[in-house]
Amino acid sequence: MYSDLKSRVEKAFDDGGADPNCCYPTYMYDEIMKVIDEYELKMKGCIQWSPEDMVEAASNLREPFELDEDDAQTALEEMIDDHDCNNGITWDTCSYYVAKYRPEEEENDTQVPENRQGELNPDR
Repeated sequence: MYSDLKSRVEKAFDDGGADPNCCYPTYMYDEIMKVIDEYELKMKGCIQWSPEDMVEAASNLREPFELDEDDAQTALEEMIDDHDCNNGITWDTCSYYVAKYRPEEEENDTQVPENRQGELNPDR
């Protein structure tokens, strides 16, 4: 992730040097790379959950479903906002939050209309 970010910064500065409309002053390059390095060191000890994890949790439920990107992001944000740091976040936690976004199932087509129920059981 950080190597990708660094390569994008390098490309922006390399391309920017040839572009007279570029707004990246070259003296900022070292400072930007330093910030990326510092952030990378801080994040090494962090556990991260992503919207992709929420999509995977939805697909691994007993009754799997497809979770769209917006709902995955919303479920992730709710989970992070509500989490209990004493218990942490597990795959079960992810499953709980994504289950809220399961699409409503259509009514069962096998239900018998009220006016025809007697036909199935003539003893009624």
